[in-house]
Amino acid sequence: MSLKITVRDAKSGAVVDLNVEDENTVGEIIEGVARYWQVDAGASMLRHGEKVLGTEETVAEAAIQDGDMLDLVHER
Repeated sequence: MSLKITVRDAKSGAVVDLNVEDENTVGEIIEGVARYWQVDAGASMLRHGEKVLGTEETVAEAAIQDGDMLDLVHER
């Protein structure tokens, strides 16, 4: 199922909307937004509220819902 989520850059506050599927991994989301903001994906993580998401987790496993906001935390 396709979900629309928003990812916020925790440093700048910039946001990007993404369409993701239940089977997409957190790692794939990180790769995409890191490339978009030109930051190092290897030094980045996604947070859903206070929970840091594992890169191998799928959208479904991470309980990400349509309309959720995730934060990209990275070193610049």
